[in-house]
Amino acid sequence: MARIALAAPVAFVAPADGSSAWSPDLSHGLAEASTVGSDVLVRIAHKVLTGAMPLTVEDVRADPSTRDDPRIAATGVAAWTCARVGGPAGETLALFCVVDTAARGWTEQERQVVASLAAVAAGERGWRDDIARAGRPDERLRPLPVQVPMPHLSLLPPRTSDIAGMQIAARSIPAADGQGALGDFYDMFPVRLSTGADARSQTEQVRVRRGSLVERWDAVIGDVAGHGPQAAKIADMARHTIRAVATAEKTPSQILDRLNTVLLAHGSANERFLTAAYVTLFPTPGAVRLLLTLAGHMPALLRSSAGPVRALGHHGLPLGLFDNASLTNVRVTLRPGDTMLLYTDGVTEARQGREQYGEQRLRCLLTDAGQLSAHHLVKAIEKAVLTFTGGTHTDDIALLALHAVNASEQVR
Repeated sequence: MARIALAAPVAFVAPADGSSAWSPDLSHGLAEASTVGSDVLVRIAHKVLTGAMPLTVEDVRADPSTRDDPRIAATGVAAWTCARVGGPAGETLALFCVVDTAARGWTEQERQVVASLAAVAAGERGWRDDIARAGRPDERLRPLPVQVPMPHLSLLPPRTSDIAGMQIAARSIPAADGQGALGDFYDMFPVRLSTGADARSQTEQVRVRRGSLVERWDAVIGDVAGHGPQAAKIADMARHTIRAVATAEKTPSQILDRLNTVLLAHGSANERFLTAAYVTLFPTPGAVRLLLTLAGHMPALLRSSAGPVRALGHHGLPLGLFDNASLTNVRVTLRPGDTMLLYTDGVTEARQGREQYGEQRLRCLLTDAGQLSAHHLVKAIEKAVLTFTGGTHTDDIALLALHAVNASEQVR
């Protein structure tokens, strides 16, 4: 997964106890001229663990700590970035390393992805230890501690003042029996594309807080099959992967295709797949242009300023099941007063006895909502669904509302 997300040839986990590193193929992608075995990579990792080498090296031939070590060059390694795999007591269990055969400048986002995957590795190790311990006779009657999902990337939508002409609001509620872990997820973040004519041709750059420039904003909502801690782990992997590949791709379909590849490479041992709705937004004066892609997810709902509600998007296939998910981008323009709602099936499939809340109730609520702010809209939906079910629900719920406004209505 790390190799795919960061477009790097090698990734591995080196245990702190000096035992062999874990990787499906530790030597994958290294220079053919290498005369040194992969055990040298493990020794390098252990030097990083002890502080003899830095966690991140952008060019082994230029970095003062590595340039005089011929053994490193002999492996074919040119750059690496690593993160510590922590234990429950704060100890370092291992090092999660991503290696490249060419010099590269690791971005802060890429380093954050590696740190997040290191947390995934820590959670996976703890999960397996719990299962192994539960199989022993003296442990079978003891409850397994709940594995808390790794620290999330920011799940809160950005301040609405960051996006000209937009109000953003989101809400997520875990299933009643999901142990507080969410298999439904959402995220929204700015995408700073590489400079050049090709990047700038997508849209004029949009100035945001602190004078930084972004070309677009990306929003995603997803639903992992099932719920509970294991589904939450897959949701976190998906979110981290999306952030890692977003700057390299131009459209939602391309980003979700990359995520599909990662999920397939992750394997089917957990029998987890997910659906997603992905939007790229390009704010312009008086309107917000966007591209929408659905991967097995229910359509987005668009309420125009005049009141009618319509469904948007072409239904692609869920991610993590097929090599080709048949994803299609749909162009949409939001004008002041328009609202787009992305949601998971925990909303429409919420039950009162045998009866579901259903899409029709949700459409009626949107129609009657008038010009509610994005924040008040998601609160109204949450209240309506929980009132319908009597306060209990068996599936995770996630909501993401995008409301276009005039500049004078911008909430700050």
